[in-house]
Amino acid sequence: MKKNWGILLLGLGLVLGCESKQKPVDAANWSGQMQNMSQDIKLLIPFLYDKKSYSAKENEEKISRALDDLKSQSHRVPEKMGEKFLGDDPILSFSLNNLQSDLSRAASSFKAGHKEYSRSVMKSSIGHCFRCHSLTTIGSEAQWDLSDFNQLEINSEEKLDLMIAARKYKEAYDFVEKEITRPGIVDQSPMRFEGLLRKHLALSLRLNEKPQVALDNLNRVLENKKLPPYLEKQVKAWRDSLKGWTHFKKKGDLVQLAEARIAKALKLQEFSYDHAGDVEYIWATDLLHESLLKKQDPRKEAKAYYLLGRAYEVLDDLGSYGLHEAYYEACIKRSPKSKIARRCYDRFESSLKMGFSGSAGLTLPKEERKKLDELKEYL
Repeated sequence: MKKNWGILLLGLGLVLGCESKQKPVDAANWSGQMQNMSQDIKLLIPFLYDKKSYSAKENEEKISRALDDLKSQSHRVPEKMGEKFLGDDPILSFSLNNLQSDLSRAASSFKAGHKEYSRSVMKSSIGHCFRCHSLTTIGSEAQWDLSDFNQLEINSEEKLDLMIAARKYKEAYDFVEKEITRPGIVDQSPMRFEGLLRKHLALSLRLNEKPQVALDNLNRVLENKKLPPYLEKQVKAWRDSLKGWTHFKKKGDLVQLAEARIAKALKLQEFSYDHAGDVEYIWATDLLHESLLKKQDPRKEAKAYYLLGRAYEVLDDLGSYGLHEAYYEACIKRSPKSKIARRCYDRFESSLKMGFSGSAGLTLPKEERKKLDELKEYL
């Protein structure tokens, strides 16, 4: 099984079709802006990975000020983001555009009282930064040092999310390995165990070129006699999918092959929160990212974006934080006035509204309504 994880880990390697006027990149300006932004990010991280602290009244002023400053700093970064340093890769301008948009959403949502949505968007925003800095040797020279955050009073899931966001995959894998092997976790906290196990599986696939390690891990889990029946079914489904991936031969159109994997994943899901199709979705993203390496018909690219959105929508809680919305938006703009654009818009709108719905009903901020109106112009 040969995986293109270098591509898969980039996640946002696509262009929304936005054009910008070229400007000379000033090295001093670039470096200074990056340092200013990193300081704001470092200030915000302890709050982002602690839901209670992010929502606490006493932290409002500090968080709001940092969000506004970070938003302002992002708009001072040269439009041709890092081209001189990181080369002519479309992920750069795309990530900057989305970073600026996300930071604006996070700041306005926080002030409007939608704090949990703001926190989720900010996690996604920081993902743009980590993603670009892991793109090349030069970009990865920026050290995302997490040592200051080791003593944060956050639960294991949030700590794991922070490691994944910072691309500390080996560290995250070792951490979650300890968590899922704690005595009594399966029978005492089966749902928590399931969530950790899903991330353990995804990390195992990211770290190992061959699936045997992941297969051995799943076989070990199946030896536990206290495993709930529903979870045993999911683990067996993951194992069967991995066996199929091991012997898979890439013959034919990659987008069609990915579509078949997603169709298989949907069949495996018997209810809304059934994650039996996780491996199939991860497999599909691998094929789709590879397909985007080649120039192809806009309609076909749009379909690839749509399928990536479908996959990442299910995998969202494994560390992609809203990546599916980015792909749905890319789909709409890549093939306007088409059926696939309409399908992508419907899913984008549904996802966006879901993020703002709560016990008081749906309250969609003005900025989000404007975004939907802008996307409707492509239909």
